[in-house]
Amino acid sequence: MMARDLSRTALLLLEYQVDVCAAGGKMVNQDEAVLARFLDARRTAGEALFACRSGRLPGLHLLHVGNGFEPGYPELRDARQSAFTQYMQMSGAFVRGEPGAAFVPEVEPAADEAVLWKHTISSFVGTDLPAWLNRRSIDTVVLAGVVTHYAVLSAAISAFDLGYRVLILEDACMSGDIARHETALEILEPLVERLRTANWLAAR
Repeated sequence: MMARDLSRTALLLLEYQVDVCAAGGKMVNQDEAVLARFLDARRTAGEALFACRSGRLPGLHLLHVGNGFEPGYPELRDARQSAFTQYMQMSGAFVRGEPGAAFVPEVEPAADEAVLWKHTISSFVGTDLPAWLNRRSIDTVVLAGVVTHYAVLSAAISAFDLGYRVLILEDACMSGDIARHETALEILEPLVERLRTANWLAAR
């Protein structure tokens, strides 16, 4: 992995929210094995976050990304509805102020850390993310998040299309279906650099 100036690198932590990766979540299978895999990914993401906070990654930009809607989903009222948004609304997921929209403890944003709220699967659609990256002269994005075959896949493709170097911390990502997780990473392999979190941290 080629080293780069961390002042031009952003770590994006995608959707580590109760509703999608924790017990009681409205959009996640409550099977014990599924929850255990998500917990492993959450803990690994927490290690990357701790490294940021402890000064091991000087100059790195950090952004937490989450889904967040007001009660009744007014943000979607005039939007074309997909099967995904319909299912989300029927489930009552990602309503801000409710437990399901909260970030899990391992990756909970600190008060002084930036948070971007979105209303679509892709972090780059309908958000300030492209402008946020441009204002900081970012040329490399490091992605970690859930679920791999939605949030991570879409963000990686969007970032690649926009000309960013894209790294994925594969052991900090997970899907409820392990096959979908692995397939998403395989699809992305020609476009991104896949690496384990410990290796990325050791290379800094």
